[in-house]
Amino acid sequence: MLLAPAYFSGAVQLGALTQTAGAFGRVESALLIFTNLYASLADYKSVVDRLTGFDRSAETARRQPVPAILSEKNGNVLKIADLSVSLPDGKVLVSAPDLTVNPGDRVLVTGPSGSGKSTLFRAIAGIWPHGSGTVSSPSGADIMLLPQRPYFPVASLRDAVTYPAERGAYSDADIVAALEAVNLAALTTRLDEEAAWHQILSGGEQQRLALARALLSKPDWLFLDEATAAIDEAGEANLYKAICDLLPNSTIVSIGHRSTLVNFHDRRVHLVKDETGLHVAADAPLMPLAKA
Repeated sequence: MLLAPAYFSGAVQLGALTQTAGAFGRVESALLIFTNLYASLADYKSVVDRLTGFDRSAETARRQPVPAILSEKNGNVLKIADLSVSLPDGKVLVSAPDLTVNPGDRVLVTGPSGSGKSTLFRAIAGIWPHGSGTVSSPSGADIMLLPQRPYFPVASLRDAVTYPAERGAYSDADIVAALEAVNLAALTTRLDEEAAWHQILSGGEQQRLALARALLSKPDWLFLDEATAAIDEAGEANLYKAICDLLPNSTIVSIGHRSTLVNFHDRRVHLVKDETGLHVAADAPLMPLAKA
């Protein structure tokens, strides 16, 4: 348009006009890259922000004092002595002055929401470093912890239910039996199907699948961190019965709130708030709990 008068007056040739139009098109394309790639650039920025935040958090953690919780492997019992579990900012959340769990015990851990039950589990498992005291866990024992929201790889159902074991660790017959025991018989024909199972299965089905892992693994010590919270009470009772029947030699330590759990444990540890506001773990009578 700018060269049209010059073209019609004969001042420029058609070739020059064409070259000018082509050059303008290239400039326009170069400028449009920002609008065309806006979504990608926004995604890239969010990734950079997350990585930067992660790097800052990691650097902050490196500058903190060495964690004072001492983890030991000794004997065949779980023994906790003078344990204080803290938040990353140093605030003490829960304390367990003296606690011993013997092989074969079935222990129910109870307490108000937010009292630090799950954090106590993580400290016992050695994956929560903040605090002080000593955790002595059984030497050479196979220990499994099932959280409320289990992890599933994007893989075949066979790999999802046997995770983290290597492929071929269990026969299909064993896998099918484990699925049937947790009332997931409908999935036994889908072992080779690959999917994002955490998106396909309901919360209750995911917890059942995680419990099938435990039945396959047969751990010496099984920690259940509200691992049946998404399942109704009747289903929860059936699952615990299956666990007790099929894992008779496993020590079981459960976090839970429902009355159905009392029947499947022989001991209770309750987190009680003391006068300072700190929750302290101590043995308590094994009595019916308030229904969730």
